[in-house]
Amino acid sequence: MIGGYALAVLETVLLLIAFLGIDSNLLPGWAIYLGRISYGLYVYHGFALYLARHLLAFFKGPAFFLKSALALGLTVLFAAISYRYIETPYLKMKKRHAVIESQPIAGES
Repeated sequence: MIGGYALAVLETVLLLIAFLGIDSNLLPGWAIYLGRISYGLYVYHGFALYLARHLLAFFKGPAFFLKSALALGLTVLFAAISYRYIETPYLKMKKRHAVIESQPIAGES
């Protein structure tokens, strides 16, 4: 339970930093990338949990961490593929058809 509270505090601090605005050069590259694919992380997380649970159903005993690690890996994999092959073409199409230019995404030219 203490770990849960510590995680909640960490998330709150990160959310506060995000709202205050921070220079993207101060963040590690993997954090920026996870921010870019965050919609896919949200969308595919449930499916990845389902797959991990069923793929490792034969494991008896404390397989929670193994299932969690597999679910995390699958979630990031699905979100990265989705961002590359589904979201990116639509973002480019949006840019071509925009009547009013929107602000560029931080870190992209």
